[in-house]
Amino acid sequence: MIAELPFGFWLQIVARKYEKLLWVPHVHKAFPNITTDRMGLFARLDRIRELRNRIAHHERILHFNLPLEYANAIEVIKWICPVTASWVDSANRVKDNLS
Repeated sequence: MIAELPFGFWLQIVARKYEKLLWVPHVHKAFPNITTDRMGLFARLDRIRELRNRIAHHERILHFNLPLEYANAIEVIKWICPVTASWVDSANRVKDNLS
């Protein structure tokens, strides 16, 4: 079921309208290592969503700073689990193609 939820769903559960209902009592616990507030997380996730959608729809991404976007995505994963972030960073070839 979780795998079937669109990326936008995860973005929306950290949106301002759910701050009191979801973020404060529950969702913030999913990010034990976060170094920003809910708004910063929302902005980061929205940027990841935008890049992901452009790639998925075969749209132009040359104007993105791809090394920065990659680093930001890894950082968001670190906010959830540093071990997973380390694994993702070492187990893919994205960085090899950014230079």
